[in-house]
Amino acid sequence: MSIKILKENALDQLKGRWLISFFTLLIYLIILQSTSVLSSILSSTKYADSILMIQIFILNTVISIFLTGVMKTGKCKFLLNMTKDYHSARSIDLFSQFKIYPKAFLLSVLIVVFSTLWYIPILVISVICILVYMISQPIEVIFNVEYYFATNQIRTTMIILIGIIALFIIASLVIQLMYSQAFFILADNPNKSTFSCLQESRFIMKGNKFRYIWLHLSFIGWYLLCCTLAVLTSLLLEVNICTIILLIGFLLIEPYIELTKANFYVNAN
Repeated sequence: MSIKILKENALDQLKGRWLISFFTLLIYLIILQSTSVLSSILSSTKYADSILMIQIFILNTVISIFLTGVMKTGKCKFLLNMTKDYHSARSIDLFSQFKIYPKAFLLSVLIVVFSTLWYIPILVISVICILVYMISQPIEVIFNVEYYFATNQIRTTMIILIGIIALFIIASLVIQLMYSQAFFILADNPNKSTFSCLQESRFIMKGNKFRYIWLHLSFIGWYLLCCTLAVLTSLLLEVNICTIILLIGFLLIEPYIELTKANFYVNAN
């Protein structure tokens, strides 16, 4: 099924249900991101206090560790209900997966662990490249950092650094793509083990990675529209509300994007 048809299906499923989808995803974002937003706001005001910031950071870390897995699974359950029988989809679906909390928590932990393991070969390759480059230099300047950024060396140094950064970006993208369907699988099949969800996600994404990338890229027009409206509104009203307009715009198109991704899972599965 083409990306165009997946998006059309998502729009059909959102008819008369956009508001509930909007508020459901808004609740999801508030639960997982509220402390991060609060931290950003406080850090730029006179109320920024080191102890308070540390407390917010700890709270944000605790929420991220213990709630991300179960909330993601709940969000996927809501979206899957929208694709199958959108009349049965309710905001309470967001909290329906606490009954399988151990699995959801373990799945989120395993994704982090396996993602980290995937980075190890990249890290080893990067270290080897740097060491080979250093060893090839005169012995008296091997540990002289300024030497590598001198006029006659900066080109080679930058090529190596850009290559290493590119490797990590590509690895990060591939890892995210491989495990992108894991929470959908768990929400759809709560009896499956966490390892099965990871293995099935990797299987589903074989041959579908570029298609999934294209799905995300197909929404660039909507993001550009939100940015344009935000800038124009700020200029016309002569008030700096660009960030608020952007946030509202992104939140309004989030149900469309997330439901298209849910249709992708249903189709690929």
